[in-house]
Amino acid sequence: MRVIPGELESPEADLEYDDCDGGIYPGSRGSLGLLAAGTPLTRASCEAAALRKPIGDSRSVHTMKVNDVLCAVTDEKKVAAAVIKKLGAPWGDGPSEGPRQPTIYLAVTRWAQ
Repeated sequence: MRVIPGELESPEADLEYDDCDGGIYPGSRGSLGLLAAGTPLTRASCEAAALRKPIGDSRSVHTMKVNDVLCAVTDEKKVAAAVIKKLGAPWGDGPSEGPRQPTIYLAVTRWAQ
Protein backbone atom coordinates (compact mmCIF):
# COMPACT_ATOMS: atom_id res chain seq x y z
CA MET A 1 0.00 0.00 0.00
CA ARG A 2 1.43 3.34 -0.97
CA VAL A 3 0.47 6.30 1.27
CA ILE A 4 1.50 9.69 -0.04
CA PRO A 5 1.17 12.89 2.06
CA GLY A 6 0.56 16.18 0.30
CA GLU A 7 -1.46 17.14 -2.73
CA LEU A 8 -3.67 15.02 -5.01
CA GLU A 9 -0.99 14.51 -7.57
CA SER A 10 0.55 11.10 -7.13
CA PRO A 11 -0.66 8.45 -9.58
CA GLU A 12 1.17 5.78 -7.53
CA ALA A 13 -0.73 6.40 -4.28
CA ASP A 14 -3.39 4.07 -2.95
CA LEU A 15 -4.32 6.58 -0.24
CA GLU A 16 -3.57 10.27 0.04
CA TYR A 17 -3.85 12.68 2.96
CA ASP A 18 -4.00 16.38 2.16
CA ASP A 19 -2.41 18.08 5.12
CA CYS A 20 -3.92 21.45 4.09
CA ASP A 21 -7.62 20.54 4.06
CA GLY A 22 -7.58 17.36 6.17
CA GLY A 23 -9.01 15.26 3.34
CA ILE A 24 -8.32 11.55 2.87
CA TYR A 25 -8.46 10.66 -0.83
CA PRO A 26 -8.51 7.32 -2.65
CA GLY A 27 -5.69 6.62 -5.05
CA SER A 28 -6.30 7.41 -8.67
CA ARG A 29 -6.62 3.76 -9.69
CA GLY A 30 -8.07 1.92 -6.67
CA SER A 31 -10.95 2.14 -4.23
CA LEU A 32 -10.94 3.31 -0.61
CA GLY A 33 -13.57 2.74 2.07
CA LEU A 34 -13.94 3.22 5.80
CA LEU A 35 -14.59 0.33 8.19
CA ALA A 36 -15.90 1.53 11.55
CA ALA A 37 -13.97 0.81 14.72
CA GLY A 38 -15.12 -2.44 16.32
CA THR A 39 -16.10 -4.12 13.06
CA PRO A 40 -14.26 -7.44 12.65
CA LEU A 41 -11.27 -6.82 10.39
CA THR A 42 -10.78 -9.49 7.76
CA ARG A 43 -9.70 -9.39 4.15
CA ALA A 44 -13.34 -9.88 3.10
CA SER A 45 -14.74 -7.14 5.37
CA CYS A 46 -12.05 -4.70 4.27
CA GLU A 47 -12.53 -5.45 0.58
CA ALA A 48 -16.31 -5.03 0.98
CA ALA A 49 -15.86 -1.66 2.70
CA ALA A 50 -13.63 -0.43 -0.11
CA LEU A 51 -15.80 -1.69 -2.97
CA ARG A 52 -19.36 -1.42 -1.62
CA LYS A 53 -19.07 1.72 0.51
CA PRO A 54 -16.24 3.78 -0.96
CA ILE A 55 -15.53 7.17 0.57
CA GLY A 56 -16.10 8.87 -2.77
CA ASP A 57 -13.83 11.69 -3.85
CA SER A 58 -12.66 12.43 -0.30
CA ARG A 59 -13.49 12.23 3.38
CA SER A 60 -12.37 14.56 6.16
CA VAL A 61 -10.01 13.12 8.74
CA HIS A 62 -12.12 15.02 11.29
CA THR A 63 -14.96 12.50 10.72
CA MET A 64 -12.68 9.60 11.69
CA LYS A 65 -11.55 8.30 15.04
CA VAL A 66 -8.91 6.03 16.51
CA ASN A 67 -9.40 2.37 15.48
CA ASP A 68 -11.39 3.24 12.34
CA VAL A 69 -9.90 1.41 9.37
CA LEU A 70 -9.15 2.81 5.93
CA CYS A 71 -9.57 -0.13 3.55
CA ALA A 72 -8.06 -0.07 0.09
CA VAL A 73 -8.32 -2.26 -2.96
CA THR A 74 -5.40 -1.29 -5.15
CA ASP A 75 -5.20 -1.10 -8.91
CA GLU A 76 -3.36 -4.43 -8.65
CA LYS A 77 -6.40 -5.93 -6.81
CA LYS A 78 -4.49 -6.18 -3.52
CA VAL A 79 -6.41 -5.50 -0.30
CA ALA A 80 -4.89 -3.45 2.50
CA ALA A 81 -6.10 -2.07 5.81
CA ALA A 82 -4.72 1.02 7.52
CA VAL A 83 -5.94 1.15 11.13
CA ILE A 84 -5.89 4.65 12.61
CA LYS A 85 -3.81 4.15 15.76
CA LYS A 86 -3.46 7.78 16.77
CA LEU A 87 -4.49 11.22 15.62
CA GLY A 88 -1.57 13.26 16.86
CA ALA A 89 -0.63 16.85 17.29
CA PRO A 90 -1.15 19.12 14.28
CA TRP A 91 1.52 19.16 11.66
CA GLY A 92 3.95 21.92 12.68
CA ASP A 93 4.53 23.40 9.22
CA GLY A 94 0.88 23.59 8.21
CA PRO A 95 -0.89 26.47 6.48
CA SER A 96 -0.63 29.88 8.10
CA GLU A 97 -4.40 30.39 7.81
CA GLY A 98 -7.08 27.99 8.96
CA PRO A 99 -6.81 24.92 11.15
CA ARG A 100 -3.73 22.74 11.13
CA GLN A 101 -4.45 19.12 10.39
CA PRO A 102 -3.53 16.21 12.68
CA THR A 103 -0.69 13.80 12.14
CA ILE A 104 -2.13 10.33 11.46
CA TYR A 105 -0.44 7.20 12.78
CA LEU A 106 -1.43 4.05 10.90
CA ALA A 107 -0.87 0.32 11.31
CA VAL A 108 -1.03 -1.23 7.84
CA THR A 109 -1.94 -4.83 6.96
CA ARG A 110 -1.80 -6.18 3.43
CA TRP A 111 -3.31 -9.53 2.60
CA ALA A 112 -1.89 -11.92 0.04
CA GLN A 113 -4.13 -12.59 -2.93
